[in-house]
Amino acid sequence: MVERGTATKAKVLNRGDIVGKTGTTNDSHDAWFAGYNSDISAVAWVGYDQPRNLGARETGGGLALPIWIDYMKVALADLPEQPQVVPPGIEFIDGNYYYSEYTPGNGVARIDVSGGGDDIPSLFNFLKGLGGVLEGGGESPISGNPTAGDSTTNTGPARPREQPRDDIERLFGNN
Repeated sequence: MVERGTATKAKVLNRGDIVGKTGTTNDSHDAWFAGYNSDISAVAWVGYDQPRNLGARETGGGLALPIWIDYMKVALADLPEQPQVVPPGIEFIDGNYYYSEYTPGNGVARIDVSGGGDDIPSLFNFLKGLGGVLEGGGESPISGNPTAGDSTTNTGPARPREQPRDDIERLFGNN
């Protein structure tokens, strides 16, 4: 299953039943590879306890994937290859997986929220008609309870604020 992308080095295992994904943080502080087959999953992570750059060109495919491969060579040695089973409701078409209801040509092309137009006034009228959802007065959604249940204190809004409906009217110019 590892066929293309930054994980192709895993092909060295000569198995068609493994899948995985490389990862690297934007600042190259962490690099990882997570992979599995039907019997076992493993993640290799490379980074420092005190975050610092691993190197300007270091990636999950370059640092973590070789560690994962070395581990999986041993872990999979006595396990027979088992092809991945495609779950019900998923279809494999032209090398890609799709939910059955969203195969090419059958997905949602657009949502017409007003039943008659997709212009800004129609969208505004749809939002305005949500039955008071946008009518809030800035009060806390936690009625009468001074704590949110996670030890944080509810002190109310930091500053008075226009109602969201007013923001929409101001942005779209409808009165």
